Amino acid sequence: GPWVLLSTSTEQALVPLQPTAPLITNVSSTSAVATWTLPSLAAMGRRPPISAFHVTTSMSADTAAADDDDATTTVDIYTGFHHNEPFSFSLSGLLPATNYTLVYSASNTEGTSSPSAGVFFVTDVSTPGVPGVPAVVGSTNTSLTFSWSASAPNGLPVGKGEGEVCTN
Repeated sequence: GPWVLLSTSTEQALVPLQPTAPLITNVSSTSAVATWTLPSLAAMGRRPPISAFHVTTSMSADTAAADDDDATTTVDIYTGFHHNEPFSFSLSGLLPATNYTLVYSASNTEGTSSPSAGVFFVTDVSTPGVPGVPAVVGSTNTSLTFSWSASAPNGLPVGKGEGEVCTN
């Protein structure tokens, strides 16, 4: 007998939609805050609810050393967010005066979305660390020579150091 075609539609993928780019605020020398709004359940249609976010921060190539294992970090978030509400995620442990790019993706029971557009930000410069304790490494009748370890630059090279010697 004749065949009847009942439907030609294909099922749309049920993974979350690609998330919008996050907003980066409260940038300091070692931290920042990323904020985005979750879609409403109605906007997600038949997709299962979002169950996790995967936030990836990457140092730009010009600031990450070639052998830097910490150049890219991904954090998985499983709690603390609700559909149709803003969500903020605090980034900590960042390096001063460093270029970063942040992207995130969303997961549900069907899989993981494409990542959001990347957002670029630069952490603030910090004051240099405290230099090491000076030690006398040489002396004459009229002079002393000191040595100490340099302070950590915390983002920018240390231009010069100053010291003071007091005599009694």
